[in-house]
Amino acid sequence: VSPEGKTRRRAAIGLVNPDEPFDGWDSLTTQLRRAGVAVLLVEARGSGRSKDTDIPSPEAWRGHEALVEQLIAGDLSLAVAALARETPIDTTRVLLMSGLAGVMPAIELAARDARVKALLLVSPQPHAVDRGRAIARLEERRLPVFIANASTDVSLYSMGVPDLLLHASDEPNSRIADSRHMGPGVMLFRNDSAAFPRFQRWLDETWARPSPKS
Repeated sequence: VSPEGKTRRRAAIGLVNPDEPFDGWDSLTTQLRRAGVAVLLVEARGSGRSKDTDIPSPEAWRGHEALVEQLIAGDLSLAVAALARETPIDTTRVLLMSGLAGVMPAIELAARDARVKALLLVSPQPHAVDRGRAIARLEERRLPVFIANASTDVSLYSMGVPDLLLHASDEPNSRIADSRHMGPGVMLFRNDSAAFPRFQRWLDETWARPSPKS
């Protein structure tokens, strides 16, 4: 979704996870477009329109999750290139967005692609075996991260994860925002009218700062 007009200086890539509805992204992408951000959504392999013969469904991930995460990270990288090719915007500074259990491929790409300058993680719930790897990969670049939590993120495990991810990021320039409204995932931005203004203020501040060294 590209913003109207000739000035298109920002780019965002969103990873749609199998455990959240595609149309749940409608509010967030619409508000980003109004804020002058071009958005491209990518459905995780095995879901939506991203099925293939090797990974026909999310159940096909079992036993080789790490490989699929690498493939999805590659898909996100291709999405950045496609956005640069199809829209007149600067994709040297990309916002990467993901949530729930699908944050690991986004974190993986952020660690290895210098074009990613900021992360939006909504209700991040990496699998328990991936938590240490997620922290380690975030520590490699120390990017600014905005973490949005919904009222439904109530398990002891999920409540502790955002703090750990925050500490592994560019902590002084990162934020955690808690909402009393429900998700799942990015549907938080549909259900909570205050969620996007908080995020936009942070994003504007992040883009205004000099680009971090990669």
